[in-house]
Amino acid sequence: MKSIKILLRVFFIALWVLFSSSNLYASHAMAVDITYECVGPNTYVFCVNFYRDCQGIDPPPSVNLNFSSQSCNQNFTMNIDSSMTGLEVSQLCPDTLPYSTCNSSGLPGVELTVYCDTIILPDTCSDWVISFSISTRNANVVNLVDPDSEALYVEVTLDNTNNICNNSVDYSSSPVVYTCDSADLCFNHGAYDIDGDSLYFSLVPPKGTGGTPIAWTPGYSLTNPIITYSGFNFDPITGQMCWTPMGQQICVISMMVEEWREINGVWTLIATSIREM
Repeated sequence: MKSIKILLRVFFIALWVLFSSSNLYASHAMAVDITYECVGPNTYVFCVNFYRDCQGIDPPPSVNLNFSSQSCNQNFTMNIDSSMTGLEVSQLCPDTLPYSTCNSSGLPGVELTVYCDTIILPDTCSDWVISFSISTRNANVVNLVDPDSEALYVEVTLDNTNNICNNSVDYSSSPVVYTCDSADLCFNHGAYDIDGDSLYFSLVPPKGTGGTPIAWTPGYSLTNPIITYSGFNFDPITGQMCWTPMGQQICVISMMVEEWREINGVWTLIATSIREM
């Protein structure tokens, strides 16, 4: 019995070291995505879902969304106030949630802040790009070169030509994931589309300011964003990702979801969404 207690104590300490190191952020940004809902002709409710480390500074009271279209020569920015703040999404057991950093205690804590607003697009364009960027990334991220000098950038696209009133994908899983060294893990963002569009998933390079891809640290790559024992397995049909981490690492993974719809007998790409975890 004594040896079991010692083993459990060692396991807890190892787990805490992994958790605490994952929260040494130069800023408070941990993960982010953008979603939108079509509520009328050229009218959409856009939301930025921002996940922050509770050990960092408070979330901003508002964020900027950039809208651009090359075909329509459009480029403007909208400021959006927060519509929900302080929702704790820490990956802790229910009885330990009161002891997270979100509650002024020591266990790792994560909060979700949502920024939403209804925006009328000024034109009908096939190539709208809606992007969000915030700096600075966590300096302790190991799979990117100079991460603390880079912004965290995500985007969605949409086509509102031909009376298309599309809704973006949404997600049922929080994009903040912790695991232990050598522990098998599978994760799925739980992407779904209320329009019934066919979804296709792909890994994309994490992006910095202006949507520029960030260089990988040697040993890491697009298909292997984490050093593992048996490879990083990604399913483009379901978005399922599985891995067994080798050693302590703080890594980011960026995924794109494509929405395909059959229009007049032709399968057409009508939207994309990038989410970073």
